Parts: sequence; C-alpha cells; structure tokens
Amino acid sequence: MQNWDRLRVFAAVAETGSIGAAADLLHITGSAVSQQVRNLERDVGAALVEPAGRGIRLTAAGSELAACGLHLRERIERAESAVAAIRDRDALGGPLRFGVVMSAIRTIVGPALGRLTARHPALRPSIVDGEAVDGIELVHTRRLDAALVESWQDRAPRGLAAMRAERILTEPVDLALPGAAPRRPHRLADAAGLAWTSCPAGSEAYLALTDLLRDAGLPVDIRYEVPAFGAQLELVAAGLAAALVPRLARTESVPVSYVELTPRVSRHLYLVTRRDDERRVLAELAAQLRAAGGEGLARDPDTEAEGLPSEPAARLV
Repeated sequence: MQNWDRLRVFAAVAETGSIGAAADLLHITGSAVSQQVRNLERDVGAALVEPAGRGIRLTAAGSELAACGLHLRERIERAESAVAAIRDRDALGGPLRFGVVMSAIRTIVGPALGRLTARHPALRPSIVDGEAVDGIELVHTRRLDAALVESWQDRAPRGLAAMRAERILTEPVDLALPGAAPRRPHRLADAAGLAWTSCPAGSEAYLALTDLLRDAGLPVDIRYEVPAFGAQLELVAAGLAAALVPRLARTESVPVSYVELTPRVSRHLYLVTRRDDERRVLAELAAQLRAAGGEGLARDPDTEAEGLPSEPAARLV
C-alpha cells in the first residue's frame, strides 16, 4: 500500500462514520470516497467496511488500518506545520498560492500583493480566479494557501465553517441601471419589469440576486450570465438589463446610473486559510488586503465605510 490519499480518505470515513459525512468533510463526492475505499481494499487484499443496517461499519482489518491512518494523518499535519514554521522563521519567501474573486483583483488584490512583495522580495505569489466554494475546497485540500472569497448578505459559502475565515471588507452593493432609465427605484420591490445580468448560475452573486428578487416578490429574470462585473455594466449601459454591483467593482467609465438600495445590500470579503496554517505571511497578507480595501472605499465619495468617514462629495442618486 503506497497511496496516502486513499488512506487519508479512509481515515475520514472512520472518523465520521459514513461515506456521505466523509465526502462533506473532504469536499469531494460520495462516489469518489467509495472508489477510494474500494481501491484501498484492493491494495491491502481485505474488506475494510461492511454493511450495517442502512450504513456501514469497519471490519476488524478496517479498524486496524483506520487507527494507523488517523495516526499517520496527525503526524503528517504536525510535520507540515513544523516545516512551515522553519521556512517562515527567518524571512517570508517562496510560493504563495492565492485564490481570488475576479472583481477584487483591480482594487484590492493587486495593490495588496504589490506592497507585500515589495516588503518581501523572495515571496512568489500566484493567483487563481474562482468562485468561493472552489477556493475553499482548494485551500482545504492544500492546493492553495489562501483564498479571498465573497459572501453576499451574510450567506456563508459551503465549507466556510470548517476553515479559518477572517473578514477583510464589507462594502455596499448598488443597483446599476441604464443612464437614461426613466425609473430609479431605491427598493428592489419597486424594480418590477427589469431583466437582470449577473455572474453565472451557482456563483455567490447569482444566488444572492435570486434570493433578493424572491424576497422582494419579483420574478427571477436573469437573462445574461457573465463572470465580470465590467461586462455586466456594458450590458446595463446598452439598456439590456439591470445589475447588482459591489461598490469597489464599479467602473465609472461606463455610462450607467448607480442607485443606493434600501434596505442596504452588502458584500463581505473573507480571507480563508487552513486552521493549522500559522505562517506569518498569511497574517501580513490579511493586513495588506484590509488596508487596500479600506483605501479603496475611502477614495469612493459615495461610501461611508465602517471607521472610514466619506469625503464631502456628491451622493448617490
């Protein structure tokens, strides 16, 4: 038996007591868990689980192997933490694999990583764009070191509870309408008859818009699914749709009208890391992201962020 990943999955089955619970813990499908268990049984030449009512239980061989797997997992996690501490002891350097939401790159991620690498030239960051649930899974499975994920209206993305999640920013979300729109409703309930553009189905933005429209008693008429808020605003400017756009994702060069909604709609950005990852670079990354986000909101004349008084300027419509 030379495949640690199979033993890791089997240890999760033993720890949680079921295929489904192990799948949830590992953020993979139940069929993938079952396949790994079957492969492990073939490797060791013995049955590891057996039916028990509507569930399963470990065989004697399975109990022995599970104990070894859990012990080995603990030793590996301890070794990874020790190596990370040694690497981080003298200087911050090496790769930093970072998952982000696309809309945060221009105003938050770019400035933050620029400052971080200026302070620590040996640091080699890389970024991958993706949705919250994807970023959380990649951090959980150690394919990313951290992910900046979004949460609209306090709806937590799946898997967030199992991670360390540090809030970086809370920003208003505005209603974007064509510049010549005859109506500029401040409540979504008054926005009947509008078609919508949003990020693709399954994204946090799409799910939030769907919930908000239903709560307002409006039909969910999302006709244009595009991942970039800039492209959504082009569709709005063309008179094809309305959109909900986070304050720092707005593009002032596109001729649309922004309406501040009542009650307020918000987007939260969280830095997600593993609970066992105590590297100093992650604390510095969080500090730089928070500073960049605060500066971005402070520059916006329409924003009155927590602890960031807005400058006297023209208010939203």
